[in-house]
Amino acid sequence: MQLRILLLPFSIIYGLIIRFRNLFFDLGFFSSKSFSFPVITVGNLSTGGTGKTPHVAYLINLLRDRFQVATLSRGYGRSTSGFIIADMNSNAKQIGDEPMLYMHRFSKSILIGVGEKRVEAIEKMKEFQPQLQTIILDDAYQHRFVKAGLTILLTEYNHPFFSDYLLPAGNLREPTSGKKRADVIVVTKCPEDLNNEMRLAYKNKMQLGSKQQLYFSGFKYGNLISLKNNPALTESDLKDFEVLLVSGIANPEHIYYYLKGICSKVYLLSFADHYQYKVGDMQFIEKNFNTIASSKKIIVTTEKDAMRFHDEDLSPMINQLPFYYLPIEVYFFNESINFNQTILNYVAKN
Repeated sequence: MQLRILLLPFSIIYGLIIRFRNLFFDLGFFSSKSFSFPVITVGNLSTGGTGKTPHVAYLINLLRDRFQVATLSRGYGRSTSGFIIADMNSNAKQIGDEPMLYMHRFSKSILIGVGEKRVEAIEKMKEFQPQLQTIILDDAYQHRFVKAGLTILLTEYNHPFFSDYLLPAGNLREPTSGKKRADVIVVTKCPEDLNNEMRLAYKNKMQLGSKQQLYFSGFKYGNLISLKNNPALTESDLKDFEVLLVSGIANPEHIYYYLKGICSKVYLLSFADHYQYKVGDMQFIEKNFNTIASSKKIIVTTEKDAMRFHDEDLSPMINQLPFYYLPIEVYFFNESINFNQTILNYVAKN
């Protein structure tokens, strides 16, 4: 808390810069490019940890059987630069872990692109696939050079934007007034016992505009998938296991407590968000795993991390260790029909 107070002056300066930037966009001094086909932006006001990737995957799954769908990401953490269209030979180092996850899940059913210059990248993707009907922009809420037709803002239930501070004192990329640009706001990682009273209290704190839609979502986890093609493990399989959770995502808290509820013990090794694992890290992971005395033990990582573990340099050690990843899916609290219809109507009518 003391450090946060010391950093507040820098947050004020940062906030002024971002406010002027947004004002220049609002007044037209900085131009935003509109497109003749549906563009959906998914993002947040904070620096991460809101569950953006599984929500983008939810949208892809909703749309891909009805429309020609593409996703465009910056490709954060990749070793390359410029515009790239992903293919079956791509890896996380080339395109980033999130696009690689979409490639892994949806393969040839969608077009996946990465590029820092979103306007240029969208034009190239449309040129590459003229029949393209919609593009989902992954983590582009602050990228205002593109004017999306539908903007979805995510905020985490336990760490909402209205209780946070601007960088560097807090985790906000821009002031909370930025919420006004959102057409849809989704409160993510909600507790299973969320009720109408809790939702109403949250809505009142949001202070939304009359046309903004608010939804609440949670996570459900699938069976643990082996990185070595061993049989999957179910919840009931894990009750006597001790687990080393290896995480390179912004906030592993939700997964940690889920595993803690179904396993004997959980030990957490946390790395930076989008961390690129090296051989030395694998040795460190193995050393920590070997300190667990139980004979019934495994290593669990996230699905995004698993994309970065698929690396030739790491394969020998991966093959020696019982590595699994935990798939995540999004569900909405009695609101999936309305949410889905909002998305489908937007794409169909444009």
